[in-house]
Amino acid sequence: MAARTSVDVVLIHGLFSSGEVWRRFEELLLADPELGGSVRLHRFDYPSPRFRSLWRPDQRVPEVDDIAALLRTRLHEELADVERLVLVSHSQGGLVVQRYLARALWHGEARRLARIKHVVLFACPNSGSQFALSLRRKTRWFHRNPQEGQLEPFNRAVLDSQSTVLKGIVHATDNTDRTWRVPIAAYGGLSDNIVPATTVTYLFPKNGVVDGDHFSIVQPQDSRSPSYQAVRRTLTKVLSEEHAPAVTAPEAVVAAPERRRTAVSVRPPHRARSSRMVGRDDLMAGLISDRAHRVHVLSGLGGLGKSRIALELAHRAQEEDHLVFWVEVPRINLAMRTIISGLQHGLGQSGTGVDVTPDALWRLLDALDRPWLLVFDNADDVQRLAPPGVPVAQGSGWLREPRAGGSGRVVVTSRDQNPRTWGAWCGVHQVPRLAPDDGASVLREQVPEGGTSAQARDLSEALGGLPLALHACARYLNSVIKSGSGGPERGVADFVSYHDALSRRFHSSDGQDLALQEVGNVVAMSLKLLGERGLRCAPTLLRLLSCLNIAPIPYDALLGRGPLSRFALFSSFSGACDQDYGPTLDGLADLGLVELERVDSSTSAELGRTLTIHPLVHQELRNSPEVRDRRVEHYALCLRLLADVARAHNPDITEHWATWSMIAPHAVDVTRRFLVTGPPQNDRGAVVDALELARLTARYLIASSVVTPAEDLVESLVRGCAEYGFTPEDRELLGLRHERGRIALERGRPEDAEAELRAVIESRTRLLGFDHEDTLASRHKHAKALAEQGQWEEALPLLRDIVDAEHTVRSPEHYDTMVVRHSLARVVAVDDPEEAAGMLREILEIRHRHWAREAPETLSVRRTLATCLIRMGKFDEAVTEAAGALEVAGDQPRAHAVMALRYTLCLALLARDASDQDGLHRQLLALLRDQREVLGEEHPDTARTNRLVAKLSGAGSG
Repeated sequence: MAARTSVDVVLIHGLFSSGEVWRRFEELLLADPELGGSVRLHRFDYPSPRFRSLWRPDQRVPEVDDIAALLRTRLHEELADVERLVLVSHSQGGLVVQRYLARALWHGEARRLARIKHVVLFACPNSGSQFALSLRRKTRWFHRNPQEGQLEPFNRAVLDSQSTVLKGIVHATDNTDRTWRVPIAAYGGLSDNIVPATTVTYLFPKNGVVDGDHFSIVQPQDSRSPSYQAVRRTLTKVLSEEHAPAVTAPEAVVAAPERRRTAVSVRPPHRARSSRMVGRDDLMAGLISDRAHRVHVLSGLGGLGKSRIALELAHRAQEEDHLVFWVEVPRINLAMRTIISGLQHGLGQSGTGVDVTPDALWRLLDALDRPWLLVFDNADDVQRLAPPGVPVAQGSGWLREPRAGGSGRVVVTSRDQNPRTWGAWCGVHQVPRLAPDDGASVLREQVPEGGTSAQARDLSEALGGLPLALHACARYLNSVIKSGSGGPERGVADFVSYHDALSRRFHSSDGQDLALQEVGNVVAMSLKLLGERGLRCAPTLLRLLSCLNIAPIPYDALLGRGPLSRFALFSSFSGACDQDYGPTLDGLADLGLVELERVDSSTSAELGRTLTIHPLVHQELRNSPEVRDRRVEHYALCLRLLADVARAHNPDITEHWATWSMIAPHAVDVTRRFLVTGPPQNDRGAVVDALELARLTARYLIASSVVTPAEDLVESLVRGCAEYGFTPEDRELLGLRHERGRIALERGRPEDAEAELRAVIESRTRLLGFDHEDTLASRHKHAKALAEQGQWEEALPLLRDIVDAEHTVRSPEHYDTMVVRHSLARVVAVDDPEEAAGMLREILEIRHRHWAREAPETLSVRRTLATCLIRMGKFDEAVTEAAGALEVAGDQPRAHAVMALRYTLCLALLARDASDQDGLHRQLLALLRDQREVLGEEHPDTARTNRLVAKLSGAGSG
């Protein structure tokens, strides 16, 4: 037990803080009976003043690099005799730790890190902090604080440290003078608006989300608090490491840390609450006091302020200490993963894996004893809230009625006002337009120099009381007033002149409801103002972007750098569009036509710079006469831009999936609109771009285990190819048919895959040649289909021939060559598992040099190796291999490759020791449940697991 006294914890505070922030943690750790007094605590204090003293010009605020050097001195001198260290940091303290680790590697002192057994980062601003960024940049005293400078988004020094830590510590393969493996866990706060949880967790494979905001995350209420439990688990693990078994326990494998993945925020968007809400008091009071319904639907046309009302409800709930979850329905799947993961951590269930299903969500919500509010925003496609083919009113999907007697509520915003859509258990509230007096209040508050209250009332009435139109008008007038010159409509500078210009230009006497037309009119006036200011390509650019999906648009990735005039749609003899798109987007954002999200980083432009268009503006421009008259030109350019990004990012490589997650919604939407739902197309170049984009998108969806959307996309394009002038035998359609064969394999239908791929091979051989790379790809999948049917003798010579050809056509270590070599090894393993194991180890050595260790194909190779080891009777090695692969994979238990690994691990454990059949039975039942939901009851993998479960059940009963 003496060794258990040697664990020392160093606590590192954040910006403008001190060691006192750790007092609650210290009290809980020292009082924890399970730790048995075996932990010693050390505060690492450093100066972090808010202001540099004006009275002491001889003093300066230390930089992060200086603080990291101070930490080195403290660890190497004052704690030199300590054998085992754990570093726990908060906020900026995490940047200090990363800088210290990076400096050790840069100076060849990595071996000094051997006694650091674990690092825990709470709320570490890995991508900087956007919180109050514009204010911080404008506030002079902040510029005098070099520590705050490290919080600039994607600061260069921070990126350098992170790059070194990731390569030389997190992903280190061995321990040397410049590399050393140290486990690092990063935790974000569920309610943190200063450093959002996604920016904390995305960088490190071992991560999690715990309850709390930026400050309360390190102020645990008691020993059950998730943040305390995270540190406690770490210390318990470090204390028991010297007694740990050589093989990872199955329970630990199931509870593997969550894998880094693209995530979304589920916090209410605070920036949208910048202005006072007017004219909604009665509606708000009715919503809050309604006890007859626990689900409320705010309905009405776009632009009425439904989301703004929901936001006000969310913030009022937060002020009353409710848990609040905000879900943007267009990205509902990623949002639900974030919520479920956070709830599991909060309820102490972080070791169960993230089961992203409606049942799992509602089990967790119903288990909460704290009041909560769940908001579904922009649920215009209501079917996203329900299972396929099931009405929302049935309440069996993401949208359900909270349990009676509980303290949970749900709010939905949608254009669908039909009560039958939602069911009697939902209270449907139609959001009205603002009354003229309320609209006048909005205008007067936002444009105080615009005129009298009566003039504002008249203009509000003319704008139809639509909040979107009122805000756009206010931005227009403020822009004109600020510039000191009139707008393009002569003399437009106040409420009266704006009203007169609106009447002159857009008067309609047909008595119809002109709300949408009024919005279009406001947008048109704003675009004309930008034209007068030299941004004449703004209308064309906004109309082009409106042809994309409503999801966030990665504009930097799509548009690249350079003048817009390089695109024919923007070319002009006058050179009016001979400008960069940046100022144009700034102009559009200034007038409220788009919302920009920017992170200044030359290395992360694709993911850090996005824009969104309000749904009503999006709809208005997409259906505008300018787009209808030049539809092919607009959609052809969208396809070209998307296809250029797609071709540069191999969809099979996991490192590219973050980019693919951004462009895939646009690729699917634009391709469908251009080829399937729109008029027949004769522009062959645009059609070819669309088909190639669809093929690459399908590959990404298949590789990331999202098979159903891939199947829907491919089938619609293949079946309808005659509509756009192609046949199933054309080269472009053969690419889609190849993906159709792959989908059949993923669906567990190898016979269908064999037939489809055989036909594709015949056509590709005729068009391209037998050893063309496309033909080789189909030959490989065809051989794989044969192997899946147990036709090993037929598949083996085919695969050997393909491997030989791939060495020549591509290269011995090309990605596709390695995939074929894996398929060959699988077939060889049937008769000679020892030879196959050697082949697989060689494949893994190459894959580890070139690709991520958590890539699905790499995991699949390790699974095949574990299977070979079982057949060779090396059961301990098989358990180690499968368990190690699952640990690398992270918390993605329902991914295809991971489910296969889980099954193989169970086989290895059963072969090694059949005594713990109860534990294996539980793991197999969990696997079977996942396979049924993801793969279906008829899939061969599901059937195989079902048979093993039945076998164990029979053995247990016998």
